[in-house]
Amino acid sequence: MNKLERFVYDKLKHNAALKIRVRDFYQGIMDLVPQKSFSTPNEFIAREGFFFGFHDKIPFSDNDEYLAALKAPRFLRMPKKGEAISIGYFSGDNWSEFKEVAKTKAWNWHQGCMLQWLGRKQILVYNDIDKDRIVSKSIDVLNGNVAEFSDPVASASYDGSIGIGYDFRRVEEYMSGYGYNHGKSENLDSPIPKTSYLYGINFSSGKRFNIISLEEVVNFNNSANTENYYHWLSHVIFSPDGKRVLFMLRWVKSRESQGTRWSRLFAVNIDGTGLYEFPCNGMVSHIGWRNNQEVIAYCRIDGVGDNYYIMKDMINGHFELIGPQYFKSDGHPSFSFSGRFMITDSYPDRFRQQRLSLYDYDRNSCIDLGKFYHHKKFTSSLGNHIACDLHPRWNRSGTYICFDSVYSGKRSLVTMDLREFVESDSKYI
Repeated sequence: MNKLERFVYDKLKHNAALKIRVRDFYQGIMDLVPQKSFSTPNEFIAREGFFFGFHDKIPFSDNDEYLAALKAPRFLRMPKKGEAISIGYFSGDNWSEFKEVAKTKAWNWHQGCMLQWLGRKQILVYNDIDKDRIVSKSIDVLNGNVAEFSDPVASASYDGSIGIGYDFRRVEEYMSGYGYNHGKSENLDSPIPKTSYLYGINFSSGKRFNIISLEEVVNFNNSANTENYYHWLSHVIFSPDGKRVLFMLRWVKSRESQGTRWSRLFAVNIDGTGLYEFPCNGMVSHIGWRNNQEVIAYCRIDGVGDNYYIMKDMINGHFELIGPQYFKSDGHPSFSFSGRFMITDSYPDRFRQQRLSLYDYDRNSCIDLGKFYHHKKFTSSLGNHIACDLHPRWNRSGTYICFDSVYSGKRSLVTMDLREFVESDSKYI
C-alpha cells in the first residue's frame, strides 16, 4: 500500500460499502496490466481443489506427518444451509496422498470448519451440524472412532484437553461469512444477551463450562456508549501453555451496518479470572501468540496508528512496533514456535497480487517469499465472503509453511519449504 492508497484507505475505512466500490474500480483499471499468476524463487507444491482456512491454526499433525485439509466444492458462492464438504488429510512424500475421513455442514470459506489436531494424538476436531444444532466432533484418523460434543469449538489447547467456543450463530448474524447459518442463538436480537458466553469443553468428559460472559467483557473498563450496539465474541486462540485465551469483542451499530464494526482485544484465564484488555483503540483485525506472554496483532494504537504490534499480556500499555518499514497494511501473522520468525501475507494489491513475507524478529529483517495472483472471480463483497486470503501457517518444526491460494484460478492448498531461510542467517545479512 503506497502513501496515496493509505490516505484513501484511512478516509474510507469507516464506510465499508464505499471502500469496496473504490477498491473494485481501482483494481478494475489495473486489470488492463498483464500479471503473472505467481512470482517466487522458491519451490512450492499446490494441491488444487483443497484449502484449510484461517491462519491461527496448525494444519500439520504433531509429528508433521499429516496435513489436514478441506476439499473445496466447485461452486463459488457462500455455502447454503445443509451443503457439506469433505474433511481429510494428506500424507506421504510432500503430503501428496489425500484421505477423506468425514464430512461437515458447518463451514465457511475463511475459517473452514475450525479443523485442527488434538494434542499429540492423530485426532482431528471440527464443527458440524446435527439436527440443526451446531456441534463439534472429533475423529481418530487411524481407527475412525468419532466423538460428538454439545457445542462448537474455535480453538483447542496445544495438549488437546480443552476446546474454546462462542456463539457461531450470532457471529454469522452480525459478521456474515465467519459463523454458520444453522442452529439457534438465544436473544439473537438483543445487543448484549446475558446468555452469551465464551465457554470451554473438556474433551475427556465432554462437559461444557462457562468462562466469561459477553456482558462482563462488554462492561470491562468500558467508557464508550455502546450498550445499544450489537456485540459478539470471536477469534479465540489458546496461549502455547494452554493457560490463557486470547479473544476479540466486536460490535456493530445495526445489522445493516455490518461492514462498519469495532473491536477490542482481551486475554483471560481458563477459569474466567485475570481478564486483561490490550491497548488497542477500536480496531483489531488479526492476532496470535508469540509466546506465553507476548501477543502479535495488527491493530490501532493512539498516536501511532494501524500497524503490527507486539504487546505483553497483563502489562498495561506495553506495545512494540513491528517492522513498519516492511509492512504498510494488514495481513495474517503467526510466529514459529521459536518465536523468532513471523510469517504473514497481504491482501490483494492494485494488481491483485498477494505478498507472502518472512520476518526475522531478532534481526528486524524481512524478505518476500513471493507474490500470488488473486483472480477477480474470487473477490468478496458485503455478504458474499468468497475471497481466498493466503492465511500462511507454520508446521510444527518451523521449517515449512502451508497457505491457501487461487493463483491458478482454482482454490489450492500450497506448501513451501523454508529450511533455506530459517536455518541460515546469511539470508538476513
